[in-house]
Amino acid sequence: MPDALTIPTIDCRQNDARDLFRQLRDKLSPRGDVVSEAGRQRTIELFGEPLSPREVVRRICEDVRTQGLSALLSYTSKLDRKDLTAETMRVSAEELKDAASKADPEFLATVRQIRDNIREFQSAVLPKDALVKRSLNVGTVELRQRHLPMKRVGICVPGGAAAYPSTVLMTAVPAKAAGVKEIAVVVPPTEFGAYNASLLATCAEIGVTEVYRIGGAQAVAALLTALDWHPQLVAGHSAGSYVAHELLNHLAQGYDPANVTEGKIVYFNLDGGQYGSSSVTSLPKATEARL
Repeated sequence: MPDALTIPTIDCRQNDARDLFRQLRDKLSPRGDVVSEAGRQRTIELFGEPLSPREVVRRICEDVRTQGLSALLSYTSKLDRKDLTAETMRVSAEELKDAASKADPEFLATVRQIRDNIREFQSAVLPKDALVKRSLNVGTVELRQRHLPMKRVGICVPGGAAAYPSTVLMTAVPAKAAGVKEIAVVVPPTEFGAYNASLLATCAEIGVTEVYRIGGAQAVAALLTALDWHPQLVAGHSAGSYVAHELLNHLAQGYDPANVTEGKIVYFNLDGGQYGSSSVTSLPKATEARL
């Protein structure tokens, strides 16, 4: 007979309720190192020792940074049990076109309607440039603040337990509305991910042509590392998975994972020295002054 399950309770009427909730939140965060026995055994099997989630992310990030594509493909094989090559890792243009051609017309009509709705709203809330002019004895002083889109962003789409075309729509469409030219999508090599016809059809329908069959920490680490098979990103988005939160926290060197939510990005400059969070249409600003 299995042991009785002990569930702690918090009485919100008591004065210590706030502290207990804070302790619970810390325990359930990556800092709390809450791992099932099966998960711990799996970690030992893969890494040879019982690493915490934070240590797993750091190990993967460092391996991808130092070993590049070989580490990315190795972790894809070990964690996702899918053997890929540099060629098969990317979803081809033919596969995207085929998925769109075979999709239900009503599904594609719905995708277009959602795309148009998102684009209309995101276009309306785009930040405006600011210009201030002042005449002084030495001439006219002009101060201008410009909002510039990033050149390239990455989107990490979940795909372990369900397909999420919605994540593609709610991230790629705002990026396009903001003027982002290059969008790379990474999604696990599963039936709900990079082999899901509806998800691929959604990418094709909204004009996302760069899709990779990689997921998890290794995928986001690869996007934010300059590898020989793609240019380095200056931004990355991830939906709210436990490992993704810790990954972004690690890459940002202290960024609070509780602030990473659906529809937000974490952005980095090219040398990795600066970071922050914003909506995809409120991107880093350029301010210039002229005399």
